[in-house]
Amino acid sequence: MAPWRIAFEEGVSPGSVSGIIRRYPIQKNASSCGRSGRPPKLSDRNKRAIFRVIRKDPFIEMQDLIVAVDLNVSKRTILRWLKHEGIHHQRALRQPLLTPTIAEKRLNFARMYKDEPESFWKHWISSDESTIARGDGEKQEWGLCPKGQRLEIQYVQPKGKPSRHSQMFWGAISFPSRSSLWPLRGNPTSARGGVTTHCIL
Repeated sequence: MAPWRIAFEEGVSPGSVSGIIRRYPIQKNASSCGRSGRPPKLSDRNKRAIFRVIRKDPFIEMQDLIVAVDLNVSKRTILRWLKHEGIHHQRALRQPLLTPTIAEKRLNFARMYKDEPESFWKHWISSDESTIARGDGEKQEWGLCPKGQRLEIQYVQPKGKPSRHSQMFWGAISFPSRSSLWPLRGNPTSARGGVTTHCIL
């Protein structure tokens, strides 16, 4: 049967029928040969190396990552592949830098009061002070973090205490209200002129 008649009866183009007839003696089937396409820019070895580096340092700069793994690709290529693998490049969450002693005290406090009803907390007033730095504050880090693990400690940027160009503030909150925000002035009689228990709001 002529190729054009087969094409007419099967509802395909004559070129498709001619191609099948031409390939069949070699392939013994009617499927098209796979196309090689463009080779991937990241080899499996590159990918394993990238995983090793970011596990060791989630906050590594992208340019430093390219140098560490000896890659010849752009930052965009790496970020696109990492996103496909479920790893996102985003601003790191920040929390105070906790020593093991302070962390243990906070955990013990939470365990002590975790079963108290809501009415219990209506009789509490919580207060704290915080220091805000100007100019030479800590740089905001960007981290490479798997989806859903942003709160894991290794992906959180700890906040240190600034030493210069800073101001300490005090405030308090209760269940229905909050206090004003009060700047704390340094104590000129202290060794370094910092805030002490003798400072007055």
